[in-house]
Formats: sequence, C-alpha cells, structure tokens
Amino acid sequence: MALKMIGNKSEPHPGYGAGSGTVDTYTYICPCGKGRVIRTKDNIPGFRDSDIVIKCDDCIKKYGIVSSLSELE
Repeated sequence: MALKMIGNKSEPHPGYGAGSGTVDTYTYICPCGKGRVIRTKDNIPGFRDSDIVIKCDDCIKKYGIVSSLSELE
C-alpha cells in the first residue's frame, strides 16, 4: 500500500564519534485518512535505526502491527 507523504524534515546530529549525520522524519497520511504515520530514520555513521509509528486508533485496530503497512517510500 502506498501512503501519501505530507511532510518531511531533516535535523542535524553531531554523531557518536564516527562523524555527524541527520535524523530524518517523514509524515504520511494513514490508510484511512484520519490520522498519520510517522517514520523516523537515523542517517548517522554507524547508526541506521528506523522507527514507524501509527497515530490513528482506527488503523492501529485494523493493521495491528506496523510491518503490515509495507514499505512507505
């Protein structure tokens, strides 16, 4: 399922000794259109964490776990 991106931002991060990078946040309209899906991604050398949060009660009930939303980008 493809979600429509409605915003993104990139914040600088000093890093953890291996160089600086960014923390990027992408905001999408959730599948039902009533809430948001927010993806945060670290672009810091040695750190590539990513987190996805559904901010919609209806979609949390329907999809349960975030991995059922497939790839956002």
